[in-house]
Amino acid sequence: MPGTDNKLVVHSYEPFGYEGALLSVETDFRRGIPSVDIVGLADGSIRSVQERLIAAFRNQGLEFPSERVLMSLSPADLKKESSCTDLAMAVSILNEQNNYEGKPVLVMGELDVNGTVRPVKGVAAAVQVAKSLDITNIVVPDANMNEALSAGGVKVLPVSNLSEVHEKLLDFEKSFVIESQNEPESNSVTFDEEKIDELLERDFNKA
Repeated sequence: MPGTDNKLVVHSYEPFGYEGALLSVETDFRRGIPSVDIVGLADGSIRSVQERLIAAFRNQGLEFPSERVLMSLSPADLKKESSCTDLAMAVSILNEQNNYEGKPVLVMGELDVNGTVRPVKGVAAAVQVAKSLDITNIVVPDANMNEALSAGGVKVLPVSNLSEVHEKLLDFEKSFVIESQNEPESNSVTFDEEKIDELLERDFNKA
């Protein structure tokens, strides 16, 4: 098993307002009856991910922890309501089991009970927030790959299911093979001042 000096740090994203916020997703295993306890203002939809996590692990041939799983989503004072964090929570559990090594990652995706990773909204905004914090390794569903790459300057790992995520994170450096080097083109409109003056003068003469 790899050492823990360079253990992977898992982040996700909670959309709200115009930008949303990056989350830190941490997992610890405790003695006790097997369960998943989530702390950090998670609403009912987030807490219900417990059943999906257990089913997804088993249906993908992955071992779900037999201990009590304590999961922290921080900042604690930010309410978490979206399913964007499903995959990040699963990766955090796998990370605690396997001690993945690598640079911090942003992980987004909804998880089905069969372990399939579904696309989510808000990926482009999330990647921009992550980039502002020097997080440039991005794990997203296949369908969100182009959206993630549109941010520019990031490496993206597109995935379709949970076992694929696990296999690729075991070889972190070789897995993020799709890279966008350029900053995205501006969507702003550029006004030609001379052309505007010409049109205004023409309209004035007509009047």
